Amino acid sequence: EDFEIMHSGEGINSIIKAINEDSQGRIWFVTQNKGIYFIDKENNFIFFQIKISQGNLTSLFIDKEDNMYIGSTLGLEIYNYYDGELMKIQHVASLNNLSITDICKFDNNTLFIATKYSGIYLLSEVDGVQTAKKINSKIQDIIIKEIDYFDDFLYVTTRKQGVMKFSYKDKKLNISENYNKNSGLITNYVNTFFIDRENQIWIVTFGEGLILKSNDYF
Repeated sequence: EDFEIMHSGEGINSIIKAINEDSQGRIWFVTQNKGIYFIDKENNFIFFQIKISQGNLTSLFIDKEDNMYIGSTLGLEIYNYYDGELMKIQHVASLNNLSITDICKFDNNTLFIATKYSGIYLLSEVDGVQTAKKINSKIQDIIIKEIDYFDDFLYVTTRKQGVMKFSYKDKKLNISENYNKNSGLITNYVNTFFIDRENQIWIVTFGEGLILKSNDYF
């Protein structure tokens, strides 16, 4: 068979919110309310129970040094796995009580952090501490689902405004394009998206199926 059940849910009993891989080939999974775990090369499951201010876990980003940025409905914390232990490096105080929806890389030292209701932040090191600063932008009253930085543009999927495409310059996000019902998208409620090697945009909607944007057409 082409598919193999790796884990049927026993011991997890939760919704998997994010998947990522570290430099050692460990596949990490973030669950909504049962912590985080990884699968090693022998297909063993190693579990860690963590909580971020009692919020549900939502997102995961792993950098080149295997630092793990774990988002929740109440903030962001940074961990590192070493010698069999998952150690907390920092709680990012500047994101306290914000619902983190997604994390993506901007450059080697900076991350974009998306919050559900409070816009987008830039996370970078200031005096040895990871600090988040809100980016001035046109993002207001927008429910953010997901972000990705591709070819010098930040793409933002939303619950009511479709897919928004931003350039980042002079510490500001400037909207370049907005793919929504006005531009031919069948709905403004978008769940996720993917840009393929031919720069076609695949958009997964809430309840209206899969949409392909090729060139200037949907």
